[in-house]
Amino acid sequence: MNMFEITFVKGMNWPKADPIGWCDPFCVFTNNGKEYKTKHDNNTSEPKWEETFTVVSDHQPLEILCFDWDRIGDDDFLGKFCINLDDFCDVTTNKNIKFDITLEEEYLTKKKVEEKPAAVVLTITNLERKKKEEEERLRREEEEKRNNESMTANARKEAMGECKDELLEFAEEGLKEKLRPVQLTLMKWTECNDYHLIYSSDIDELSCEKISSLLSSISNCMILILDSTGNLFGIFTPSISESCSTQFTLFSLKGFEGSLSLKFTPLPSSDSLIQISPTKNVILSVKNAFTIALNDQSFIDASFSNNFTSSHPFESTILTGKVSPDKFSIRCFFALQWY
Repeated sequence: MNMFEITFVKGMNWPKADPIGWCDPFCVFTNNGKEYKTKHDNNTSEPKWEETFTVVSDHQPLEILCFDWDRIGDDDFLGKFCINLDDFCDVTTNKNIKFDITLEEEYLTKKKVEEKPAAVVLTITNLERKKKEEEERLRREEEEKRNNESMTANARKEAMGECKDELLEFAEEGLKEKLRPVQLTLMKWTECNDYHLIYSSDIDELSCEKISSLLSSISNCMILILDSTGNLFGIFTPSISESCSTQFTLFSLKGFEGSLSLKFTPLPSSDSLIQISPTKNVILSVKNAFTIALNDQSFIDASFSNNFTSSHPFESTILTGKVSPDKFSIRCFFALQWY
């Protein structure tokens, strides 16, 4: 069954029904077993109501009864009119429709303007159509929003692509300034003299496939991971062949215990290796150490301290202050090529 809203807007040219004064008009109807009634307006032939009711169409004419309200005694029945709601299924809102009242005979000659009918003005809204139109409006707005966001993202991507080299150079200058205090330590660990920044997630999209392809194509690669709380750690490997490597250096530059440059060496029994064969969300993992993943799902292996050794005593929490099952989020992911 269709649902409708009926707004009783006003009345027009209602007859005189009171000995003193004119008329106190109101309307009554019954729908789906429930009675509905407008408020009465006082002493007028042109009542104003602006009241809305929700009704159900049962495919039968809806009979509206018109009364004059009396303070003492019964209200006076003046007349009635009918609405066929099925006539209003094809348009969402029909505004200010005038329905003539069929008056009782005794009131036919008591109108202010005798040649004009007494009437009620209604606005009728098909709620099912209104709902569908609202859903369609929201769908269009959402589609337009997505299109605008896509256009903005594409424009940003194009702009970033056009000046990518300049951005990497600028980012490299900033990174070198931050790493200057540990430059000699990094040179010792890598046995190289300097580096170029070849990837930054602040510039390029953080993509598992893209990073995997990049890392497997370069030598003397260093990965730096900066987490959301400022911890900085990473790995260095001369090469990664067939998506994995057992030759690597794992280190921390700033961790849970502060700025302390530490190198971690896998124990012979740890069987540790770097893996960059990405799943849907994993960027890379170092067995028994850590996994770097998208969507804030990165974690430190709880057995880290049992599988690696260092010149400084440490717990598995040293890198980020937390271990699996607790996760951490990546602030930035850097890839450097040393030479």
